[in-house]
Amino acid sequence: MIYKDVLYGEWELPEFLKKISQTKEMARLRGITQSSIPNTMNPCGAIPSRFHHGLGVAYLATKVSEKNPQISDYAVLLRASALLHDAGNPPFSHLSEYFLKEMTGMDGESFLAEILDGGEVEKILANNGLTVSQVVKFVTGDDKPLSTVLNGSMDIDNLDNVARYAHCSGLRGVKYNGAKIASSFIFADGQWLLKNESRGEVKKWQDTRGRVYGEIYNKRYFSAAMMLHRAVELAFFAGDLTEDFFFLDDMTAVYCLAITCNPDTKSLVHRLKLWDWYDEVFSLETSEPSDEIRRYTENWKTRAPAADFLAETLGMKKGQVCFYAGKGKDKRTVDVPFISGKPAPDNPAEDKPIHRIKVYIAPECARLAGEVRKLMSQKIQTPVS
Repeated sequence: MIYKDVLYGEWELPEFLKKISQTKEMARLRGITQSSIPNTMNPCGAIPSRFHHGLGVAYLATKVSEKNPQISDYAVLLRASALLHDAGNPPFSHLSEYFLKEMTGMDGESFLAEILDGGEVEKILANNGLTVSQVVKFVTGDDKPLSTVLNGSMDIDNLDNVARYAHCSGLRGVKYNGAKIASSFIFADGQWLLKNESRGEVKKWQDTRGRVYGEIYNKRYFSAAMMLHRAVELAFFAGDLTEDFFFLDDMTAVYCLAITCNPDTKSLVHRLKLWDWYDEVFSLETSEPSDEIRRYTENWKTRAPAADFLAETLGMKKGQVCFYAGKGKDKRTVDVPFISGKPAPDNPAEDKPIHRIKVYIAPECARLAGEVRKLMSQKIQTPVS
């Protein structure tokens, strides 16, 4: 099977990867975008699916395997895990992962076992001497030290993810050669090392990653993301969701939210379909957060009560206000050493994530923007202009 990738060009899938890619589990993944928003609701263009991303990671895994014949016994496991690493994602991926974990105790990586058990992929894995539990262990990073090439500080998942999003979202500027970095991974003395000649590409990856996440947190994209998050959030706390919801793809989940859930959720989904975006009326970003700011950004469960408080205090409907608080993924410390023993270029001694708090309200509530800012100033005990 010849596959043409937008980043790596044509490559021939091994027979076992071809068979996995043609299963219903992978067909579901073709309906889940690499971003958290279905393409029909995304104001930043068409983003590839988690399936296409999985194929890209499998390609990079093949490059790693070719350069490391000493781990040939693990080559099939590495490539199968790379292809399947996102197959446990719920609809809307990380956006709804909070609710998946609250309901099931599992995240998108560990939920992979629920997706694969008893299905077509499990049979294909068995025919190649593998089990679902082996793949899940590799995907979750619990098969150290080998699995850190797929689940580590800078891994083949991140290498493809950042490059693919940057390319397909039309992000201009710094780019890097992910295949070159993947080919520089060397497993020796029980750990992964990087060849020295990849140092420049690693620096480009760090820079591109920062730019990609800066794009993700911009007003246009993030408004849509938080509207969808609020729709799922309201459905979850209203008891509208069952565990079956997390087995759906993006558009089937949208249909579920629009048809079977509470009025506020239905309204938000309808507005998203019409590209009727909410306005950002409050934004705080800092890498030196106060304790009060941390109280919000380090616990996702503060989002719903904060949004509900603003709505009730200012006379808005619950679905007319969205509240975000969290720590950004803009920076990533690379802890994979180079063969020379030197750290990655410009590698910060301490990773300081950006803490963000943002509030979005429906356009018809624009007159309340100033009141929102006053209330937020009081809540986080920080002067707000």
